[in-house]
Amino acid sequence: MRKVLTSLLVILFAASAIVAQDYKSAGKAFRNYKFDKEKNYSDLDKAREGVDASMDNAEVNTQAKYWLLRGEIYNEIAENELAKLRHPDAADKAFEALSKVLEYNPKSFEKKSATDGLIKTGAGFQGKAARLFESQEYAGAYEAFNSMLNLKTMLETNGTKGFLDEKDDLQQIKYYTGMTARMAGKNDVAKGLYTELYNDGYDDAELYKGLFDMTIEEDEDKAFKILKEGREKSSAKLAKLDRSDPENEDEAKRLEASMTGMLFSEINYYLGKGQQDKLEGKLKEAIEAEPNNPSLYSVLGKVYDDIYQQSGDESNFAKAKEYYEKSLSVGEGLEEVDQKIIMQAVYNLGALYFNKSAELSKKMNDESDTNKYNAMKAEVDNLFGEALPYFLRAEKLDSNDLNTLLALKEIYARKDDFTKSNEYKNRIAALKE
Repeated sequence: MRKVLTSLLVILFAASAIVAQDYKSAGKAFRNYKFDKEKNYSDLDKAREGVDASMDNAEVNTQAKYWLLRGEIYNEIAENELAKLRHPDAADKAFEALSKVLEYNPKSFEKKSATDGLIKTGAGFQGKAARLFESQEYAGAYEAFNSMLNLKTMLETNGTKGFLDEKDDLQQIKYYTGMTARMAGKNDVAKGLYTELYNDGYDDAELYKGLFDMTIEEDEDKAFKILKEGREKSSAKLAKLDRSDPENEDEAKRLEASMTGMLFSEINYYLGKGQQDKLEGKLKEAIEAEPNNPSLYSVLGKVYDDIYQQSGDESNFAKAKEYYEKSLSVGEGLEEVDQKIIMQAVYNLGALYFNKSAELSKKMNDESDTNKYNAMKAEVDNLFGEALPYFLRAEKLDSNDLNTLLALKEIYARKDDFTKSNEYKNRIAALKE
């Protein structure tokens, strides 16, 4: 038994010695790497392997110098263009390690190196956040941006400055944290950060739009107050810009786009609420801002279409037709024509005549006076005839659009062309299978 215990102790001692050697080798490899980072690039990976291998050894991992070395190695990985691709969590590991330095009674120089390293880690988090944002991994981008804010709080708690000390820099990171939180579905977090920025005087136009969108359902008055402030501040900024200076071109475009975005937020709200009276004015304002946007004409045409369906006022029928046609002409005039926009405009024009004809047809069937009945029938037939070319064009643009095929089946049935009508009926049945 004594021999067995002795053997086990020898093995454990040997293992401990190997781990300690891993730590020492890591330090040596890291020094070699820093001496010539390009020539000795492979030493960075050796250093990482060494600190990873000794991480769970109590003789090593209870020393501030171990965590400092580990943090510095992972900070370097987070900064190296090639290494950070293979170790995307390097900044997180650097933060964890350097934070632990402060737990193990570090010497003054170790504490200083750790806090300096943590400031460097902030750049690693920012690079990680940017990569994840560009690849549309918004949850990960939020975590990385939020880590920057947590890092700042930790440094300030320890009396350390040097990271996000400028108000503008801190506000920008808070904004990106809130924006990515919103994109990741963390609306409560996003709203909290946006509100904090709003109260702190951050005046980026996109903040006002986002806060409006997140506030409108619970407090309409407050939401519109926020949007009004956003418009006024953005307009004032735009007015101060020297538009003749090419360097201001991008900022002017950004401000204009943001102001348009705020306007679209209002439009979408009124659309959802079905408030056509307010929607009409906002859409015309949007068209002034974006005269080459065919979708705006289409939406305004739909507003007049809906009003016509409710009131029967022929002037609204004419306006709906005018804006649907404008949507079509603007869409066809774009350098890169979007066939979906063309399809929607063509279909809307056909539906405008079709719906008017269908409504008149109901009245016709209730008419007992033969002369009036015949007059109404002639008008119904004429309206269906007006609708037909639009639906035939829509069919060419999308041969499998169900609503288009249903309309064509009905029109040909009205024209007593049952061969054609049945053809569309069979196509509809095949689509539904």
